[in-house]
This record gives sequence, structure tokens and C-alpha cells, in this order.
Amino acid sequence: MQALVVLHRQPAGESGWLLSALCEQDGFQLLLAPRRKTLHLHQVYQGVWQAEQDWPRLVLADPQQTFFLTGEALFCTAYLNELLLRLLPQGESFPGLYQRYTHTLRALADGQAAEPWLRMFEYQLLSDLGLGFHWHRDQTGAAIQASAYYAFEAQAGFAVTRDPAGFPGSILLAIHQGQLGITELRLAKWVLRQALSECLSRPLNSRRLFDLPGHAVQAPDAGRLAAVKFPAGDLPSDCH
Repeated sequence: MQALVVLHRQPAGESGWLLSALCEQDGFQLLLAPRRKTLHLHQVYQGVWQAEQDWPRLVLADPQQTFFLTGEALFCTAYLNELLLRLLPQGESFPGLYQRYTHTLRALADGQAAEPWLRMFEYQLLSDLGLGFHWHRDQTGAAIQASAYYAFEAQAGFAVTRDPAGFPGSILLAIHQGQLGITELRLAKWVLRQALSECLSRPLNSRRLFDLPGHAVQAPDAGRLAAVKFPAGDLPSDCH
């Protein structure tokens, strides 16, 4: 028995659901469930499944916790789900990913500022996939200098540039130290979007939700940012 959350579900035949699930130990799995047993998104289950010819069959799903999401938080979760569905290889486990996902959903359900949680999740997911980079070191492994400017290359990292329109090293170091103000979050969003775009064969459909009138993710005010608790610095990366 292990914890799981459903990222997506679709009909399978006349009497079943095909579930795309993120499992605590087994990573991303496709599971068959009977149509009479509807498993909901944004809910933690304790599940048991058995091997079948096509996909494992879910034989037990005990609901444990529900994340009540509305508005911006609901759109953000749709984005995270699509990101995982598009990038995770089936059956491969990534230690800590399930916990980071559920912690992020809990923060969104609690009304915490969405932007820092999204950026942290994106950054750590890239590291999980072996496509990470460092905020405090360039692509050669040299320390980022606060007075220098840098260009970003997806799947490589930062490189020194003489172009003053580049990214200031001082801001990169602030991100590395977990100092996520408005300027740092905007830079992190641009960099991470470039990095993720290299992994995706086509744009994410869920990003269109944020283009709808009145539904853009709002820049967090100082009070909401102050309430966000992140570990300072980077996760290890094998990309250098």
C-alpha cells in the first residue's frame, strides 16, 4: 500500500478509468480503476494495485486528504499536473518528488503566494530529470560574481557575458540564497521557462489558462512573500 495522487483520468472502455498517478514510491504510473470508483484530482489516496496484461489494476484506494483549490490555485495545479504528465517517464521513481508535489498543493490550498512555490517546483523537477543548473555557479563551475552579467543557455546554465542587458550576478545569487523578491521571481520565471521549453515538444495547454482575462497569477506582495519558507540554495545537479 502506498500513497498516490491522480494527475489525470480518462475513460477506459465501458467500465473503467485509466488514471495517470504520481505514487510516493513508484513514481508516475498508469493504473486501471473501475468506473464505479471515481478517484478525484487534488486528493491523496492510499492505494494497492495488481499487475495486469496492459496496465496495473487498482484494487484499493482509500482517501486520506483533500486539497481544496479554487481560482489561481486551481490553475497553478493544472499547470503542475500537465508538466508532470509531459515530462515524467513512466515507472521511474524520483525521491522526494511526491512530497514536493503534495507540499506545493498544500501551500496553494492554504493561500500562500503561488509564484515562489511554482518556481521552486520547476527548478527541482529539472534537477530530478538531470537537466538542472546552479544559480550560484556558471556552466564551467566558476562561482557567479555579483558584479558580472550572465546569459542563460538551456541544459547548460549561465555563462558570463559583456552585454549589460544580461542577468546581474547579484540577482542570481539572491535567488540562490532564497531571497525571492519580485525582481528575483521574474528573472527565475523567465530562466525556468526557457529551461523547460527545451524539454517540451509543444507548449503547455495549461498556460493558456493564465492568459484569460482576470486570471493571471498575481505578483505576491511583501507580506505574502515573507510567509514563504524555502530552503536557501540549490539542489545538487549532475549537469556540470
